[in-house]
Amino acid sequence: MRLPWVDQAITTCLSLPSPFEGQKTYPARVSSILPELDSSTRTLTVVLTLDRDAVREVSPGQVARWKLAETIPTAGYWLPTTALVQGVRGLWSCYVLGELAESDLSGATHVFSVKRRDVEILQTQSNRILVRGTLQPGDQVIVGGTHRLVPGQQVRSKTVVGVKVR
Repeated sequence: MRLPWVDQAITTCLSLPSPFEGQKTYPARVSSILPELDSSTRTLTVVLTLDRDAVREVSPGQVARWKLAETIPTAGYWLPTTALVQGVRGLWSCYVLGELAESDLSGATHVFSVKRRDVEILQTQSNRILVRGTLQPGDQVIVGGTHRLVPGQQVRSKTVVGVKVR
């Protein structure tokens, strides 16, 4: 049985609790995956091979935490979760600043039209999300106060010390 994440993670790291030093990390290689699926936990057993130096420090049967970093190349944008708004039929959207409607003579205040961009959530990490969809490079996403906005609404953006406040 081949699992796609194992092919890309031949080398990995184990973190083992140590009563004297906190946690210690050891590099390891995936040597095999047992084909039996545990029916209660729905997990597989992965057999790892440690370096020779680590073998002297690790006890047989010692509990370890396996950290697997997986890189998935994909096109998308990271947004704060506060930028998401509920879309139609259970989908998600975000708001962006649309075409510049007008500006005052000093250039300090600009009026924009709020536009909706439909997005698909690819991944969530803490307080940010990876999305793809109708967002375009250069779109200025509105990340706060989205509950007060509707598409087509006119909004002002002020420049404060070189940072746009939306």
